Amino acid sequence: MECCQAQLKQAPLTLAASHATGNITGVVKTWEPHDTVPSCSLRTLLTWFLDITTPLAPIQLENLASVATDPEEQRRLLQLATNPSAYEEWRNWKFPHLLEVLTEFPSVRPTASLLVTHLNPLQPRFYSISSSPEVHPGQIHLTVAVVNYKTQGGKGPTHYGVCSNFLQDFPPGQNIHLFVRRPESNIKYRRQAS
Repeated sequence: MECCQAQLKQAPLTLAASHATGNITGVVKTWEPHDTVPSCSLRTLLTWFLDITTPLAPIQLENLASVATDPEEQRRLLQLATNPSAYEEWRNWKFPHLLEVLTEFPSVRPTASLLVTHLNPLQPRFYSISSSPEVHPGQIHLTVAVVNYKTQGGKGPTHYGVCSNFLQDFPPGQNIHLFVRRPESNIKYRRQAS
């Protein structure tokens, strides 16, 4: 992501959402900090909070077309953004993540603000706890299948699961952003008498 290298080193960014409320004098628009993303660097946003691995949607390709400096690349991006069959064929064959899109269309050099405002939030990944608090008190163990696959009928680049590979490569002892979700089941477990 050569286009954003300088921006990766800038001061922290704060994501804010526009809110409109009505009152007797009309509509008042305010900017409020995002409720789940802290002020942080662009690198942290792209690493922890924004989805850079899912293929971009047509509207996102249209936004990238607006900053393409090569007319042919701009035309192709607009075609993908407006022609559903061309988009689906391209998406299903390449399943391109953000870096692959920027590599395919090198004249596209988005600003940090364009990326941050048009990338989707990274969706949570849910994993089952595979440990017992009786055996490992104060710890949670997960069983995670590490995902990787090749696109383009097995001849394309290797793509990696977002969280599974991140966890596999994560240095032990470091903090991770996570939450524990209570099961939706109403099953009650009883302790068995020994």
